[in-house]
Amino acid sequence: RVFMGDTGSLALGGAISVMAIFSRAVLLLPIMGACFVASSVSVILQVGSYKLRKKPLLAALCPVVANGVIVGVMLAVFYALPLWMTMLEVAVGEAVAVALGFILLAALRRVDLSRFQ
Repeated sequence: RVFMGDTGSLALGGAISVMAIFSRAVLLLPIMGACFVASSVSVILQVGSYKLRKKPLLAALCPVVANGVIVGVMLAVFYALPLWMTMLEVAVGEAVAVALGFILLAALRRVDLSRFQ
């Protein structure tokens, strides 16, 4: 499967490159590129874990940690905030969203959908 075609990925890479050149932050391009690679690896591990184990909780923890690190580092770099604080805040926010999603999913599984047809 292909999640993003050449057109989307080339446009995204070009936009990031242009922003880095105009903001004179060209040396940050490898860091930003590493963030996208780490995000892709996270998704690959998440899907692989879910297909092998069939446990959604383990698959849901991977993006929580990855987004906490990736977005936390980007916030710390661009806004000069403390790294530990940004990583913790993003990871806690992601964990709360995942927990609410599991609660909603459990509630939806109990609903008899045949009543609505």
